Amino acid sequence: MGKGILTFIGLMPTPLFLAGVYSYDPTVTAFLSLSFAFMLKEILTPETKIRWRDFIIMVAAFIFGCRIKAVYAPLLLIALLIPREKFKDKRQMLLMRGIVCAAVVFLILGFMLPVIFSPSETGDLRGGATSEVGQMAYILGQPLAYAAVLIENIWRSFPSYVFGELSLGAFGHLATVTQSWIIYVGAVLVLLTNTQSAAGRRLAGRQRLFMFLMAGAAAVFIWTALYISYSEPGNTYIDGVQGRYYIPFLFPLYLALGSDRVSVRLKNYQYYTLVLAGSAGILLYFVYFYVINAYCL
Repeated sequence: MGKGILTFIGLMPTPLFLAGVYSYDPTVTAFLSLSFAFMLKEILTPETKIRWRDFIIMVAAFIFGCRIKAVYAPLLLIALLIPREKFKDKRQMLLMRGIVCAAVVFLILGFMLPVIFSPSETGDLRGGATSEVGQMAYILGQPLAYAAVLIENIWRSFPSYVFGELSLGAFGHLATVTQSWIIYVGAVLVLLTNTQSAAGRRLAGRQRLFMFLMAGAAAVFIWTALYISYSEPGNTYIDGVQGRYYIPFLFPLYLALGSDRVSVRLKNYQYYTLVLAGSAGILLYFVYFYVINAYCL
């Protein structure tokens, strides 16, 4: 499930640009996507029992990708959507779910404990009036005020970070696309149409809601981490957050935002040919306009 979504995201300018430079982002995205693929397989095929080999690959791939940026840790909880009938018995279910929860706690504590118990007097080592101590004092002392700042910043950036140019249409230092409506249209079309699966099932409403909440939790962790490290104490604007930080969880987020009321009456090879051609067409247009035409002609 979701091959079209992964195709679209992978062929947009920013993911390909990041894959061609010295960056950890492709590693995070690749291994988290591999883990999501294993999760979806288990969630959508309740008629077969889960194997320990697949479970270990699913968790290990996620930990390997997430260890670089533990802010994505809540996304591993999507594995809790694996239905009860997938497990051989209750003991196996409790053991596997316990491993998932323990891994999430371990990843979260790995980046939270140093900030909580030994915050630095400075945040951004490149300079500025940042302070982890000051930010932690503000968050803990004014939780409602910080929640308002957090919600405002997430909501203001939501369209461009989820569907648009700031997450998918940036060529690094070269340019950020201005015809952002092309990416918006492509993203909305693919998330609305790529909801069917080879298993013959779709994600239920409660499953999509849970995936959306986990993606939201990852977004909150991202904004909070950057607020503590890269924003001045008491600032109402969170500095340092970039759209590329959203790329690793766009896949489950797009699945969550899909609709089970939309059906595509095309054969798989026809549908995926259209998705591949459309995504490649968008990419080639932007490459020509912002790279070839700007720097080579």
